[in-house]
Amino acid sequence: MKVFFFGAGSSRGTLGEKAPVAAEFGRVLSSKTPSWETEFPKLAKVVHHLKRELPELGLEPIWTCIDYYDKLQGALDPSPWGRRGTAVPDLKRALLRIYGKDCDLAAEDLPRSDDYTLGNLMSQVEPGDVLVSFNYDTLVERLALKFDRSLKTYNGDLRPGVITLVKPHGSASWCLDLEGKSVTSAGKGGSPLIDSLDERDVEKQKEPLVLGAVPIKSELISEVQEHYGLRELFHVVMRQWKAVREAVARAERFIVVGYSFPIEDQYCTFLFHEAMLLRDNPPIIEYYETPGRAAERAERIMATFRCKGTHLSWRDQVNPPRLAPAHDGLPSRLP
Repeated sequence: MKVFFFGAGSSRGTLGEKAPVAAEFGRVLSSKTPSWETEFPKLAKVVHHLKRELPELGLEPIWTCIDYYDKLQGALDPSPWGRRGTAVPDLKRALLRIYGKDCDLAAEDLPRSDDYTLGNLMSQVEPGDVLVSFNYDTLVERLALKFDRSLKTYNGDLRPGVITLVKPHGSASWCLDLEGKSVTSAGKGGSPLIDSLDERDVEKQKEPLVLGAVPIKSELISEVQEHYGLRELFHVVMRQWKAVREAVARAERFIVVGYSFPIEDQYCTFLFHEAMLLRDNPPIIEYYETPGRAAERAERIMATFRCKGTHLSWRDQVNPPRLAPAHDGLPSRLP
């Protein structure tokens, strides 16, 4: 059994700036939407409050500022963007602008071939394997379909003959219905949802279920979700992390693709540690990272899993498909 960990670097390395990493969020949003201050007025107030230009800001400082003003409002002056939660819809629409339908289309255009990293890896996926995508986009799900890999979302156990999809940070395709107090995270028969929500859905109180790039994730705290009447949200997210724990405890091989194991995600590190305690033997770990960050990533992987005797191998960076411009301005395959 293999477990694949797909991080932001896997999408960025495959789709380029169509799938930016968190640190590129502000730069890509401002480039993609020159009128962003008009289209996302509450988000603009957050950026102005931080006294920075949007292209200088990544996703984490923006979302953390919003989140801390919501959580610590009793100790702070009223926020410039209004009462609790009022900046979140703008942020969710901005996330869909970047990681939603445009990413869906870019992923759909990828070839079915093994001459790029994710295509090569997807051709190696077998029944019983687990695909853990920490990304909001639907790249992994769409590639699996392209390579005739039938995925099932996790629903309580890892089955030997099933390829299981796990999304611990949610997905642009998952719907959190704030009015109906419900969550839709899978299709018929447990099939993955591959179509991202539309920005207009957010105006109807149907937000993408994506966990914030913040230190304290409210979706992981049952008491918070009980308070807001969103018990199902807590259970959906916890099922994802239960699946990660099971996969880490059981898999013979870990394949890490562009995932940084951020030190800020302490709950994640703790769950990895607990899962490793259930193992009798260390896993074989392979990872894909840019050459300049390979040594740093190796240290982080070993610190996260805390396992002695592990065979750790750097394979390559995440490479995109080999494409060349065609005469009509559209990409075409190189021979």
